[in-house]
Amino acid sequence: NVLMNSAKLLGQIHKSMVGIYDDNNKESFWKYIDIENEEAFLNTILKMIEKRYDNNYLLIQNAINHKKNMLSELKKISKSFNGLTYLMTHGDYSKRNLIYNDEGNIVVVDFSDSGVYPVAWEVIRSYFFSTESCQNDIKFDYDFFSEYVKTYEKEFKLSTSDIELMPYLFLYQIILSRYGYREYIYSQEKKFMDFIEWKENIAYFLEENAEKIVKKLKM
Repeated sequence: NVLMNSAKLLGQIHKSMVGIYDDNNKESFWKYIDIENEEAFLNTILKMIEKRYDNNYLLIQNAINHKKNMLSELKKISKSFNGLTYLMTHGDYSKRNLIYNDEGNIVVVDFSDSGVYPVAWEVIRSYFFSTESCQNDIKFDYDFFSEYVKTYEKEFKLSTSDIELMPYLFLYQIILSRYGYREYIYSQEKKFMDFIEWKENIAYFLEENAEKIVKKLKM
């Protein structure tokens, strides 16, 4: 199974990174939200679309207002990020970045977004980006995701905090992601609008089901 092979390989990557990075120094994105700065960006986007009334711009407006409503909640969530496992990791890991050579070996490509991130974030993010059931309408398979995480953990063990905060980490990053808004406004390309809608679907799903995901992972 390609997806389970990718989970296993991600665990091996993280295992190989232990000791390379001193995790006493966390990247600021994961521990601090500048609410005023985020609100300023979101207000700038609203200003850019305020006189446009087609359905796509209304969707963007709704997404921006949703983000604004979530900022104070995200600040509370970020205060619990102590105790997470931070390691050097790929940053954009999914099965589309895996190449199988003629000998059956797997090569991981495109490390342009690599950096020090919570490993639990890379795990859940990679699942959403790799599974067809999580594209467009989110049809999340709790059992399959649990198997994905367990396959990963055969190579690298997650802490209790990693498990308990995993869906909240992804929600945090999705809400704070700025990619897609200006890109769509300037280009009108459908792919950017599709990405905005997909992020919104994930955000709403995680808001409603984060506790259920954690409960399943702890079974």
